[in-house]
Amino acid sequence: RFSGLPVKAVFTAVLVLSLVFPGCNVDSPSVPAPVDKTALQTALTAADTAKSGVTASADGTDVPTTAFWVTPAQMTTFNAAIAAAQTVYDNAGADQAAVNSAAATLGTATDAFTGQIKAGTKTGAKTALQTALAAANTAKRGVTASTNGTDVPTTAFWVTPAQLTAFDAAIAAAQVVYDNAGADQATVTSAAATLGTATDAFTGQRRAGTKTGGPYGISLNRTGIHTFPAAAPDYSAQNPLTVTITNTGNQATGLLTAALSGDNSSSFTLSTTSISNIAAGETGSFTVVPRTALAAGTYTATVTVSGENSITASFDVSFTVSPDSIYGINLDVSGTHTFPAAVAGYGTQDPLTVTVTNTGNRATGALTVALSGDNSSSFTRSPTSVSNIAVGGTGNFTVVPRTALAAGTYTATVTVRNAGNGITASFDVSFTV
Repeated sequence: RFSGLPVKAVFTAVLVLSLVFPGCNVDSPSVPAPVDKTALQTALTAADTAKSGVTASADGTDVPTTAFWVTPAQMTTFNAAIAAAQTVYDNAGADQAAVNSAAATLGTATDAFTGQIKAGTKTGAKTALQTALAAANTAKRGVTASTNGTDVPTTAFWVTPAQLTAFDAAIAAAQVVYDNAGADQATVTSAAATLGTATDAFTGQRRAGTKTGGPYGISLNRTGIHTFPAAAPDYSAQNPLTVTITNTGNQATGLLTAALSGDNSSSFTLSTTSISNIAAGETGSFTVVPRTALAAGTYTATVTVSGENSITASFDVSFTVSPDSIYGINLDVSGTHTFPAAVAGYGTQDPLTVTVTNTGNRATGALTVALSGDNSSSFTRSPTSVSNIAVGGTGNFTVVPRTALAAGTYTATVTVRNAGNGITASFDVSFTV
């Protein structure tokens, strides 16, 4: 044996002995196979990625809803698992069995840590509620309370006293939430949605007055308020709104003037401010559009078409520039989805298709689809990530129980998120064998 000698020296010695002592049987030296640490390196990278952006918190109330947290104990346990795996990786003398075991142990720890991650509950932004309040107040502007509209001119709008009172109450309730510095994100979001529903209902209740006019009159194909789609801070030119003027009288209108008024009138432009004489029963048109490069905020103005012989008609326009880039998604499944129960020995179950809709003003970026909870391994999802979804676009994935599960009830949480953009949405699944 030639232990402890360099390989080249050993082979040289063997050759000399073979030549000098032809009958001598010298064992060939063995060279140990190299240890492959690729899987352990991959496990370490995955662990660091899983921990990125996750904060240690007692209960998540100090973590924004756009960020994620685990308890200090869970973070300490995971850090210890990473450190133990790193020690094996850095040990040049570690054998293949030790390396393989370290990779598997860290993988299990990473899966457990991922299942423990939760979104924070710290009060979030009130941008959507602020926008809903602005839209509600704009919708109410210029609307009169009337019993039947016979005391309201045909160029104005009315609702019943009860309808106006109900809408005022909805606005007041939303304002209380907006003014409450301690309101959590769920309460703020709910208030914005409730007021939006009330505004839609109120807009649908508005009617033009029926007070008798003279032989001159016009109507516009736009009434109440037209809200242009909200835009991000660096928005481009918006699509103009076409306004059609119809002569509802029995005389020609004469020359008509289109004008903008209100505090934000300079934030919009008209394609023309002068409309030629419109014969009885005929139409004319012009466009209105928000200007570009407006700062964050909500802009409103009144568009009025007027002429001689007491001809006038108007409506409002509104345009919101978001103060920040807004990222958000909505899942068409919420709460708990319960798969049909099955008996032992059941076959493949029908998968649940989940649609993800981008509700923000920015593309989502790549979204991960993760399962968590004690029974997360009892379900599968496909794919495990959803590609970047454009503004207003959708993506899909499926979730299904595994086969061959023992009798019992299995539950898990499905979470779709992009931690970098603060996107998260989830729901629960349940399956009973």
